[in-house]
Amino acid sequence: ASISMTAHLQSPTGKSCWTETVQGRGGNYGYSGSIENYQETLNEALANATMNMLQQQGFKDALCTCGK
Repeated sequence: ASISMTAHLQSPTGKSCWTETVQGRGGNYGYSGSIENYQETLNEALANATMNMLQQQGFKDALCTCGK
């Protein structure tokens, strides 16, 4: 599975601090008709995209300065 999402960091006052499109991939082995297998694959892609977001320096910088 591949997923793309737009992540947006906003201060408590509503100020936009950071916006970026991030991507993630997930794969799972097993019976292809299994709902559980599809859910695990999608969850892995979402977790991967989230990790990619958290590793971006721009996100880290904005997280430290957002709301100041």
